[in-house]
Amino acid sequence: ELLFEALRRDHAAKEPTNLLASMLVTGDRPVEALMKQFYLEALRYDRDCILSYAMLATQTPEAKTTKLLDGRVMSKRQLCLEALRCDRDCGSAYCSLSVSLTDSETVTLSDGRVLNQRQLSVEALRCEPDRAVAYYNLSAQLPRGETVTLSD
Repeated sequence: ELLFEALRRDHAAKEPTNLLASMLVTGDRPVEALMKQFYLEALRYDRDCILSYAMLATQTPEAKTTKLLDGRVMSKRQLCLEALRCDRDCGSAYCSLSVSLTDSETVTLSDGRVLNQRQLSVEALRCEPDRAVAYYNLSAQLPRGETVTLSD
């Protein structure tokens, strides 16, 4: 509660935001609602908070939406796209967006690039080469016998 109060009093303060975020990323089920509220609150004060968009995307089921405190209602895909609008190198957003598409779907990013799920997985690995789930996703997305070249 003290960290929420620090954030309310000083909207630009990065320390309480970062500290609270690191405390909440534990994976424990009871804190999920608190995490969601924190990320929503952070977006109230910083509409470009990449971490908030990316984390809300991971918490939003595919067929559901999340209502932001400013009134916007966003799907998992929209949250991922917002994270990527804020930071082109957000590996978790590419990863989440990748698994939200079907084999035949593409998505247009804010920079104009049109990517399919495999290209999104490759982008996730470009941004975060140690992201194991991106390797798993890419392996599931490639047809048997097909290969992909990753940059070093």
